[in-house]
Amino acid sequence: MVAQRAGYRCSVPDCRRLTIGPGRGADEVVDIGVAGHIYSASPGGPRGTGGLSFEDRRSAENAIWLCADHGRLVDANDGGQYPDSLLRSWKGLHESFTAMELGGHPRPFGWIESLTFTDAPAKLAGRQFFFGPRNIIVGHNGSGKTVLTKTIAGIGKPHYLAHHSRDRLLSGSVRWHDPVPHELSFRARDGCVQHELDGRGVPYVAKPYRTVLLSDPGSLWRARGVSDLARLLEVDVTMMTNILGELPRYPGSAVSAVSIKKDNVRVRMKYDPDERRSFGDLFTAVRVRLVLEAATMLAEIQSEVEPTLLVFDGFLENLDTPHLGAMYSFLADARPFQVVVATVWPPPSSVRPRWLVTAFPPDERELASCAKPHLA
Repeated sequence: MVAQRAGYRCSVPDCRRLTIGPGRGADEVVDIGVAGHIYSASPGGPRGTGGLSFEDRRSAENAIWLCADHGRLVDANDGGQYPDSLLRSWKGLHESFTAMELGGHPRPFGWIESLTFTDAPAKLAGRQFFFGPRNIIVGHNGSGKTVLTKTIAGIGKPHYLAHHSRDRLLSGSVRWHDPVPHELSFRARDGCVQHELDGRGVPYVAKPYRTVLLSDPGSLWRARGVSDLARLLEVDVTMMTNILGELPRYPGSAVSAVSIKKDNVRVRMKYDPDERRSFGDLFTAVRVRLVLEAATMLAEIQSEVEPTLLVFDGFLENLDTPHLGAMYSFLADARPFQVVVATVWPPPSSVRPRWLVTAFPPDERELASCAKPHLA
């Protein structure tokens, strides 16, 4: 099952070597692939057991498909150079890529693999983050989630890095694929930003990955029309108008009709076919769902030409548990871009298997100690 889900190709991004093919004889097959453990099969093995049960450790979810060379490499020196979060990131990204190949998507494919902080606020300094297709960063207020999300976006929009370096030194590196691997080192201090791309100093990064960032929930509550939504998504009004008009035809959309007159937006939802409301009169959950769908469509369109991330910073926190679960389920659908959600609340248990969850501080017990209350 692990081999088939990987298309019999190595899951290491820079490899993707085919691991099965014809042998010498007409009825022979050569297979050079291995299903490597992410967490070790037994205590004392590479990367430890991760607190998983014996059954969980022997499941397909705990295995990554590799060529024989990388199968040996990832376990060398107790797997210290290949942590579980990196292998889970590679597995998720490779399976996502394989699924799109299988579906015949005629688009380039790329992804952000990791972000490493060297100099940063105390809770971020020295930390490395690996990213899969769907990611949730959980941490209390003040833990550095906003600096993390703005740094991700700051590779293509360096004014974010400049803003967060006014009173501190912010430095580190980002690795992404388009699908060729790239590594960018950044250093920002007192509003000045320096870049080094693939070992060469550059004044700016001409074509990095694209980020669609939603980070100011207050702007959503103040929004009344198309121009406000355009500013929220950092697009022009014409683009925003066209995206809103397409929402009723977007797969999985909860919107049945949209009408736009000058700056005013009126919306009808599929679960309430007899009621059409102005955007400013919509309930909180409906507003969030509408903007989330618009951002998802924008990210999907952008992913046709470059690697794209859809990033939320605190944008889903005012939802009650059922609506939050619905938003996560919508975002978890297979799409050709990555999603990063930074939040103070752990995701509902029903959606966690489809997401790569990272805790602030890096302790999984945090996820159990700060369960989200049921909000009205």
